Amino acid sequence: MKKLLLVLPAFLLVACDEISTADSDEVKTSGIDALYEVSTEGDSFVVTATLTIGDGDESTYLMTSGGDQLIATFNGESKTLGREAFWHEAEFSAGSGELIIDFERSEFVSAMDSSIDLSGPGSLNSDSNSYTYQSNETVELSYTSQIGTDDKLLSWDISCGSGDSLISRYGSTSDGLGASSASVALSEVFAQGPQLLDYPSGCDVAFTLTKDFTGSLSSEFNGGEFNASVDATTSVVVMP
Repeated sequence: MKKLLLVLPAFLLVACDEISTADSDEVKTSGIDALYEVSTEGDSFVVTATLTIGDGDESTYLMTSGGDQLIATFNGESKTLGREAFWHEAEFSAGSGELIIDFERSEFVSAMDSSIDLSGPGSLNSDSNSYTYQSNETVELSYTSQIGTDDKLLSWDISCGSGDSLISRYGSTSDGLGASSASVALSEVFAQGPQLLDYPSGCDVAFTLTKDFTGSLSSEFNGGEFNASVDATTSVVVMP
């Protein structure tokens, strides 16, 4: 068993300054927990796989070895997930389709056909061609309908001013999100945010629609999850 030391931000070093890793070919499939995740990065899907044994703070992270490999297939393209610090990763062009991850093993039972149905980030648009609004207006957002669950979250990042006077605020809601549209009152967005009157040149508001998907994991594993989070973004300017 090896010890992998990580360079982490100071606030994380208090809780965790050492990660335990081991070779995957030393452990039976039935003793492994798998966490498969998909996230959006620009026009790409980043696929990560984390294999562990043990519970809670005593978990040991497994790195593929001895002929074991994690292979992801999406829209006819297959890639081997490369080893990173204590996880495995590959990147695909974002799109719609079924993502399958196979854990192929040389000595133990393979865990095949873990799968998740995905749709691409699509588009998120406001109803204003100029993307400029007054603080008493409502933004009508439209977005590409996506397959999967109805688990959606609309969040916003507010940025006012610049340099040392930059003020940022964050908020989110899961209420009132239809299949392909949402109405957002800017008065509510700024209710807990900066006072617009202090920023005569306006504030930037970046909206992000996040939709979550849940897949199925091979029953050969001891346990785990297969999740995806797909984002679409747009930005507007709000004037006092």
